[in-house]
Amino acid sequence: MSEKKQRLGIYGGTFSPPHNGHVHAAMAFLRQAELDQLLVMPAAIPPHKRMGGCEDPYVRLAMTRAVFADMDPRITVSDFEIAKAGISYTSETLAHFREITDAELWLLCGTDMFLTLDRWHCPEQIFSLSTIACMLRESDEDARLAVQAKAAEYERRFGARIFPITEEPFPVSSTEIRERIRQGRDVAGLVPDGVWRTICANKLYKE
Repeated sequence: MSEKKQRLGIYGGTFSPPHNGHVHAAMAFLRQAELDQLLVMPAAIPPHKRMGGCEDPYVRLAMTRAVFADMDPRITVSDFEIAKAGISYTSETLAHFREITDAELWLLCGTDMFLTLDRWHCPEQIFSLSTIACMLRESDEDARLAVQAKAAEYERRFGARIFPITEEPFPVSSTEIRERIRQGRDVAGLVPDGVWRTICANKLYKE
């Protein structure tokens, strides 16, 4: 009987700023996918979205570490994409970890990311190297049906392995938090204390 492979999850994003929705998603991913290790990985330069607010990757890295430090021994905040610099292609990140580990690779995607995966850099490589865990960022039926249809398409076109995360979404986004801060509105309960201290100390997202 063969030994069960370890499962390594990758949760990438800009994390500008990291917030309680990210924590909610990470813990759901860790639990439902039964991961042995989870790498939370801020991007250096994301190829698929515009940066918002804080473009200094090391400030975003510090905020992300402030969120996940000591949260769970299985979670590590990785500086791999930032240290590598340049555009952070998920296909290249997965290929790197495929080279250095024989663990099963799992990739967490929110709704927007999941619906556009086939337009990312080398999508066939993303699907071949990892199981895609999709977690809805909304509770509405239209989003659920769109994800279901796209999952069926990915399975047909790429032989994709899709794993739905069945967890109620935490309704907040980094874009919303940046806008609240810019307007001087309260973000209590949306970002952890360590992130808020960094935002205040560096006067982030004011412009």
